[in-house]
Amino acid sequence: MTLKSFELAQANILIVDDRPDNLFVLETVLKDSPEYNVVSATSGQEAIEHVKNMDFALILLDIQMPVMDGFQTAAKIKSMDRGRDIPIIMVTAIYKEDPHVLKGYSVGAIDYVGKPFNPDILKAKVGVYANLYLKSRQLKIQNQFLHDAQNLISQERNIRSVLETLPVGVLVADNSGKIYEINRQATEIWGGTKNFELDDYSACIGWWFESGNAIKAQEWAWSRAIESGETSQNEVITIQCFDGSKKIILNSASPLRDIQGKIIGAIDVIQDITNEKWVKAEQEKQKSSSLDSIGDPGTT
Repeated sequence: MTLKSFELAQANILIVDDRPDNLFVLETVLKDSPEYNVVSATSGQEAIEHVKNMDFALILLDIQMPVMDGFQTAAKIKSMDRGRDIPIIMVTAIYKEDPHVLKGYSVGAIDYVGKPFNPDILKAKVGVYANLYLKSRQLKIQNQFLHDAQNLISQERNIRSVLETLPVGVLVADNSGKIYEINRQATEIWGGTKNFELDDYSACIGWWFESGNAIKAQEWAWSRAIESGETSQNEVITIQCFDGSKKIILNSASPLRDIQGKIIGAIDVIQDITNEKWVKAEQEKQKSSSLDSIGDPGTT
């Protein structure tokens, strides 16, 4: 796992239309979103070549194109390993009747947008799929970092120098829960502007992101790894840093074992995702849900 892949924060969006004016309109709608990298194609074959070489969060695909129409293009993309899981939204001005809509679904489309389209509705739809993609990618990266850290620790004697090469926070604890190794990234995430000692696990304060409930001592990922050998992946939690600030982190942990299989500690991998787009979307959703319940007469 490289630092370049860790810092990837954009979702590639492929827009396909044989008419340059239509491509221009789509690009104009999406260009103000810095989290999107918009790639254009003027034919089905060009779109297929892009899919062969890039990972896409979403494809906006025109139906009425010469040589290879949108239905044929979608079917070809869905037959490719790299294209099988890419959401496709069909964009059309004429194929809006049920038979055409059903045909689009049958070749792998998940939604339709009619021309002329409402820019706000289009952006909202693109945002949903882009958020899902960014979240999925973030989770895969976190899993890979946990795997890499485990391998490095098992293979290297100089643990500290190894941990400092990773662009995520890593903490290593013994079977009593005392931290004996911590890298700079973890110190910055947990400490904020304050330095803290290696055995400060007992002072950690956090809440489950979705419920807002406080995390009890035995519920922390590293505690479960030590006590029951559980491997935890991609838990989203809010923490209170030692300088009093709060952050949202992605947390994964797994037990460390000796050659006999006995648990001798745990490794904990953390990643600051406070500013990730999909986290902010979840926060807005929770906020909206709270406001709805306040305004619902049945809840008062």
